[in-house]
Amino acid sequence: MHEGFKTIDTYMKKTLLKLALAAMALFLNCCVMAQTAESDEFMQKYKELDDLLVSKRKQWINNSRTGEWCNNCYTDIFSILDAVELMPQCELGIDMPDESKDDYLTGLGADIWVKNNRGKQSYSYLSYIKLKNVSAASCWQWFLLYNLRFYEPTYLSLYCSQEYVFTDEDFQEILKGIRIVPDSIIGVGLHEKEYQELKKLNIMPVRVEVDDSKSKAVISLYSWNDNEGLTEKHFHLMINKDGIAWMGKIDSKTIFAYFSGIID
Repeated sequence: MHEGFKTIDTYMKKTLLKLALAAMALFLNCCVMAQTAESDEFMQKYKELDDLLVSKRKQWINNSRTGEWCNNCYTDIFSILDAVELMPQCELGIDMPDESKDDYLTGLGADIWVKNNRGKQSYSYLSYIKLKNVSAASCWQWFLLYNLRFYEPTYLSLYCSQEYVFTDEDFQEILKGIRIVPDSIIGVGLHEKEYQELKKLNIMPVRVEVDDSKSKAVISLYSWNDNEGLTEKHFHLMINKDGIAWMGKIDSKTIFAYFSGIID
């Protein structure tokens, strides 16, 4: 081949490679932006529901004392969680922990129940909740309802003794409470070097992946526990054709171990 043609051929190959890399970078950037926007929507729903639980807590506690039904309870909840719905002829009730009673002091979460023509169902309320359409949004809203049973009004974002870490901002707040100890102390807190390593970790946003068959979904997020550290969790949802979902296995992987030395 003539030397001039070789030069042109090499130039074209380099140009095509650059264009391909640029296109890939643009595609990946679009994917990240879409994932971030979706995660922001998830967090907005979470915050709206959390605000509702805080604002309604006193009213629901008073109703449970008197035995009266809170007519707006499920109406308020499903006005926020609009991608899921309660099955017909059913009502959703929430008995919140009461700070004036022993059940609050023992750390018990909210009691969620469904009332239908067979009476009050305390432990199977999720079997009466349907996904309107199987999507990332509806699976996330189902997950929020799943976590209602663990809700304690004393602390926001609390899942039993584990705190969800949705964003870097959440992570920065957790870092403020880390116990830093001298190198001579082993097994409790973190040494300064370990603490600096922990600070470098990047928190990925919440991910919800629905498989092509729309019969399974995986919700991935981080959580923090003062006696375990930072863990990555994968919640596997199973979905029937009628839109009824249930929680399958939960995978948990420790990202950074930590023990505060304080037992709850």
